[in-house]
Amino acid sequence: MGLSIDNYPVYNGASSLSVYVNIRDINQNKINNKFTLNGIAYFKTNDDVFVSATNIDLKNNTIFTDTWNDLYIELKRILTDKDIIFIDA
Repeated sequence: MGLSIDNYPVYNGASSLSVYVNIRDINQNKINNKFTLNGIAYFKTNDDVFVSATNIDLKNNTIFTDTWNDLYIELKRILTDKDIIFIDA
């Protein structure tokens, strides 16, 4: 499960790369009666060369029951806010 991006901006938008994004290092906790869900989105080229990473942090009053889906929805929101076009891969 991941996302494909044909034109991921690098070098402050001076260039772009084709990358694949997946989420790893998922962690869920309960802190001060709030549930937290964290993961790291890793952006890599098709040759498996690391490009960048983005931390994803969510908080909720109830437990996260579909962690992958919740994190991917947030990742898609982050990418959409940056006008980055992606497809489910």
